Amino acid sequence: MPAIHNGKLSHRYLTSAILLYAFSTVTTGVWGQVTKPDKKYACRFDFVKILEEGDAGYREGFQSFKLRLGSGDWEGAKVMESSAWGGGKDLWGWNGGADVAHSEVAKDQTGYFFIYSLKADGASKWIAANFRYELADGSKGVGQALFPYSKEADEADSRLAETSKSAAVTLKLRATLKGHPALVYNVQFTSDGKTLVSSSFRGSKQNKQDSYTIIAWSVADAGKSRVFIPADQSITCFGISAAGKQAAVGKNDYVATYDLKTSKEVGKLPGPGMVSPLCVAATEKGTVIAAGLQNYDIVLWDTKTRKATRTLKGHSGAVISLAFSPDGTQLVSGGTDNAARLWDVASGKGLHVLKPEGVDSPVAVVRYSHDGSTLATCANTVHFWNPKTGEAKQVLPPEELYGSRAFAFSPDGKLGASTSINLEDYKQGKITIWDLGTKKKSVEVIDADGLVYDLTFSPDSKQLASGGGETVKLWTIVQDETP
Repeated sequence: MPAIHNGKLSHRYLTSAILLYAFSTVTTGVWGQVTKPDKKYACRFDFVKILEEGDAGYREGFQSFKLRLGSGDWEGAKVMESSAWGGGKDLWGWNGGADVAHSEVAKDQTGYFFIYSLKADGASKWIAANFRYELADGSKGVGQALFPYSKEADEADSRLAETSKSAAVTLKLRATLKGHPALVYNVQFTSDGKTLVSSSFRGSKQNKQDSYTIIAWSVADAGKSRVFIPADQSITCFGISAAGKQAAVGKNDYVATYDLKTSKEVGKLPGPGMVSPLCVAATEKGTVIAAGLQNYDIVLWDTKTRKATRTLKGHSGAVISLAFSPDGTQLVSGGTDNAARLWDVASGKGLHVLKPEGVDSPVAVVRYSHDGSTLATCANTVHFWNPKTGEAKQVLPPEELYGSRAFAFSPDGKLGASTSINLEDYKQGKITIWDLGTKKKSVEVIDADGLVYDLTFSPDSKQLASGGGETVKLWTIVQDETP
């Protein structure tokens, strides 16, 4: 254990720690990755969120933080010691130290993480926590995480944004996919990332392909292999269900499900007093499908029984956007009444009404982050919300998002993507990539083919798909993670 004087690390130890990190950063290449040059390891653990009461891993009397392990193979990894590397005390910023604890390494849909906890009394404003870890093959290394201490997640967000550096990001056009008869309005990847599904308006030309307003594209060959689905009407929003094998779309008076490989209609979901479904969403596991209607209602179906289970009422305008939380327990809806609403799926109870401040336009897009901690609403600009409390967290700069039509979170939690109008040419669209740690712009590209109405990240966060004009575009995302 390093020498400690009056509850603080000695100057000699601090100097050696800095040298270790500097040397290892060079030899390991990308900061935050696991590599094996001479069995020396040093990496950064990313701060995700401050846990609140009720969150998994929350400890009574402690302040707990979710920390994300970086890229690389962390299967079977263990955090051996935390903070000052011995004694169960955190010695950064306290006299005598505060009790600390850490959880086992676990995995969620975004990657590996663990929970770091310390006593909530006497904390400084910032925490620089250090850790020793061991990989499954017995190799050992050290990690560091720098994050704000705050009982309010919003305060943590703002402090982190003021001090973090934006990641360097490049968007490279991989392919332009053609085949839609009119404006492309919605794009989604299947959960395995192998297929990209897009939808469009029906168009005015009277020919056979005119009815193919949904297309399933093969991602592996950049859309050369494709399946046309004869939805036979304009489709502005659809859901992907049944483990990514089916698309659920609104028809005139019911919701239809189509097989993405055969293009055949394989099921109908009738609703009580159905009035032209405008948007459809499905849970990640495909167990529940929801549709927003022109008569302001939302209908939920159980996909096993194909029966409507609930009708949700509360909007005073047509429901035009829907999204389920990653765990399927919440549903968020956006309407032409310029508001979004949060619902409990099991009970159908309305939880919160979200009214973006200063917004007088319909909420056209609603999206959860992949860890479920943040909700984004898009109504000419992008607002972030806490889905548990319904409280506003942050807003992206409105001056950067004139005519914003969509927003998406990357599954790894690092990036966001938005669309807007190119102010130099109103016929062109603009895609902006945001660093979600700093809420700062990383890169933007202009789409000369027309306004971009939707975009989505691939499950591995390495590709972006966008839809606009009569085309779908696949972009490769290149991130420079070096600090």
